[in-house]
Amino acid sequence: MAENLLRMLELCLTRSAVATHTPADGTALRPLWNTLLVNQFHDILPGSCIAAANDRSLHDMAEMLHTGSELLRSWFAPAQNCYTVLNPLDEPCRDVFYLPQIASGFIAQEPGVTLQNVVLADGTAATAVYGLERPALGAAVLHFVPGKQPAQTSRFVYDGKTLTTPLLQVQLDELGRITSLVTRADGMQWADGPMNTLLMAEDVSAGWDGWDIDADCMMKLQPAARLTKQTVTADGPQEFRLHSRYELGTATILEQDMIFRAESTLVEWQTVLHWNEKHRVLKAAFPTNLRAKTARHEIQFGYIERPTTANDTREQAMFERCNHRYTDLSEPGRGLSIFNDCKYGISVQGGTMALTLAKGGTRPDERGDVGTYTFRYAIQPHAEGFSAKMPRRGMRFDRLPTVLAADAPSPALLTTSCRNVVVETVKPCEDAQNAMIVRLYECEGSHTAPVALHPGFAVTAAHQCDMAENAQFSVDLTTLAPFKPFEVRTVKIEY
Repeated sequence: MAENLLRMLELCLTRSAVATHTPADGTALRPLWNTLLVNQFHDILPGSCIAAANDRSLHDMAEMLHTGSELLRSWFAPAQNCYTVLNPLDEPCRDVFYLPQIASGFIAQEPGVTLQNVVLADGTAATAVYGLERPALGAAVLHFVPGKQPAQTSRFVYDGKTLTTPLLQVQLDELGRITSLVTRADGMQWADGPMNTLLMAEDVSAGWDGWDIDADCMMKLQPAARLTKQTVTADGPQEFRLHSRYELGTATILEQDMIFRAESTLVEWQTVLHWNEKHRVLKAAFPTNLRAKTARHEIQFGYIERPTTANDTREQAMFERCNHRYTDLSEPGRGLSIFNDCKYGISVQGGTMALTLAKGGTRPDERGDVGTYTFRYAIQPHAEGFSAKMPRRGMRFDRLPTVLAADAPSPALLTTSCRNVVVETVKPCEDAQNAMIVRLYECEGSHTAPVALHPGFAVTAAHQCDMAENAQFSVDLTTLAPFKPFEVRTVKIEY
């Protein structure tokens, strides 16, 4: 959340400087970056520090998020009956986003936009917006005008056990878990057991309680969810939500919406976890019928591959893996990805992937991680092998659009000619100039042909730089040198 906010602040500041032909100066953002980086120290980020440091971190980060959000809002003139939707991605995007529930009697002015009122997992009434295209690293505006909403007909069929969407055929068990997941286009079955099984195990680390998950924890995992409530909270033209309330452990409550969308094979779980356990670990397991020797787990600027077997001591030691926005398990011609917005651990054994949701160590902070957490995770099958589409889907799942009550459209700022070359960062130069710093990287693990970077503004010069932003040599943005697998490159673009 904090990283995405600061990234959006840098993008908006730079875009404004380009539009006004003034130096891009990030001085105002440095205190916010300093706060974030201090709190990303390795003993603080996972909550594995003493109580006083945890309390200070929560206070400082809340203050930083508030300050950054207010700063961003101050850059846009407020407007009524419209919203500016900022796209943090380097590709056009039409994905759903949510607004506070729109009053009856208003409709979207933009053609092709569909509105559906929903209730979110935390009980908040909202309006889901589908079909508004936002330009790459730009902004679109959604206007509301008086009018009558057309009659909304559901595109979903649900009988309590079976759900049919335009793209999926799903069967559920008595706990609301997916026991069958079939893509209707090809009739392919993906489940090999109940998907989204909530597993819990005793977690008493031998050495470092707040840091480690020990191997014996994996052998203790057992289904732990007790369903106490299940209701349909949205059933319309674009979205179906099944809300479930589970009791876990001794005093934990997990509430989540399982979300299906009419025009996507993605299945999302929007979750509110009231965690009250100590020395317990919680996972969400997804048994698939996929067979692959390795799984791909995202890390900074790429991914790592880890075995799905435990044939020797080396493989056995890899029972828990790092996992940023996605983990992908793929055969040569098909696969399934797990996406998330804030979880960093996962285990994979055979065709089963189990995302780690919570941990309850009590040293050095005896309170552990007791508290309320909101997060999202999802699965999506794909009828092809691994490609740049999967990392990009992970980015889209994590980097949601920023919505402001303003009327400030903005055209595309930058795009690339190559799907597996990502514009990761757009920021001001450290020494304020009429220039921006663009950080690119190759996300697929493949060599590329020469790459073109397409700016949406007039460029006066461009140079490749080192990470410290020292210019090395001039470049032609229409023919950047080919990228090597996972190569990170920094380009300074003057305007």
